[in-house]
Amino acid sequence: MRLASLSLIGVLISATAHAEELRFPLMTLVKTTRASSTLIERTPSRFAYHPTNLFDENPATAWFEGVSRGKGEFVEFEFFTRVDLVSMTIRNGYGKSTDLFRKNGRVKQLEVSAGNSRQTLTLADRSEEQPFPLGLTNIERLRISIVDIYHGSQHKDIGLSEVSVEAHLHNDSASVPSEAEVEELYQELQSSELGKAARVRLGRLAPIQLAELLARPYEGLDGAGNDERLYGVLHVVLENPALIPVVLKAVYERRQEGLFRSESSREDPYAGAADRLWDGRPSAVPLIWRSGTGAYSSLYRLLLAGDTRAVPDYLKVLRETGIWHEFCCELMPHELLQRNVDAYTLTQVQSSLQTQELSSSVRGELEKVAAGAVGPASTGRPNPQE
Repeated sequence: MRLASLSLIGVLISATAHAEELRFPLMTLVKTTRASSTLIERTPSRFAYHPTNLFDENPATAWFEGVSRGKGEFVEFEFFTRVDLVSMTIRNGYGKSTDLFRKNGRVKQLEVSAGNSRQTLTLADRSEEQPFPLGLTNIERLRISIVDIYHGSQHKDIGLSEVSVEAHLHNDSASVPSEAEVEELYQELQSSELGKAARVRLGRLAPIQLAELLARPYEGLDGAGNDERLYGVLHVVLENPALIPVVLKAVYERRQEGLFRSESSREDPYAGAADRLWDGRPSAVPLIWRSGTGAYSSLYRLLLAGDTRAVPDYLKVLRETGIWHEFCCELMPHELLQRNVDAYTLTQVQSSLQTQELSSSVRGELEKVAAGAVGPASTGRPNPQE
């Protein structure tokens, strides 16, 4: 009994120590994103200046506030679970080009707040990465607020291109499965159905244990077995939010073996997992774009979340493969495109109708969009928030 107790204590210490070593990109941590305002223009996609651009790891995109003064405007991130933030790195202004950086306003001072903690960061007037120590622990929300600005030479709008963090999950696990239990769980994951005991063990895993389990190889299953197995795991993870970033980190890293398989070449299991864990929220958009497969289902999910920047790629796939109407994609193309239609969508649809060779079914769907849609950019409807 003494040896068994020492072994279990060793597992607990190891799991806690290793959890601190797991580092998570911001796009794997943010459950919801809320901005005080967002710039809306008629021509670009409705996500052109969306706050999720702050953590898409693309300096050519940016969040722009929508009141043309900047001071007091903010973005707030809600995390899936409590986190410790060691540091933050910021790219100021609009990083798409040096010219646009100077023409648009930038942030001079930024307040970072979480709970009762307030820190004011002074940013240099340059587009390169600027690191700042934070030392925030056990937080569930983070707000960044504009305190002071650098004026643009041509435009009054104030923008930020990127926010990244060095982050760890705040680990306070009371108990975790033993090594033998984890090995037994691994064997059960070789089939498509998880028993009750396996689901309980899965929900008790420490972050490092789940990360290691996701990194192991798994045999492919027949038929829809791969999808059923993956979604069974995701169902348990949804009930244990502290584990969600671990799965999203595996999606971020696009591990080529393991649970992320699908029977269909048109289904991207990485994007499918992200969409399921975010339940269609716009904060899923950066990670779904990162999946990069261009699968019908990935583009469908981006449009479902409201990101009409996916319209050109979606129309291209429609032309090449026709309408794909299966379990992941219940809406017909005209229903999907009308759901968050904007002037950008209408322009792309009308261009396809006028210049592309289309099947009769696809043409019929796009004609419904062109005939019945009124975009939010022309009516002043704000960009989507969560």
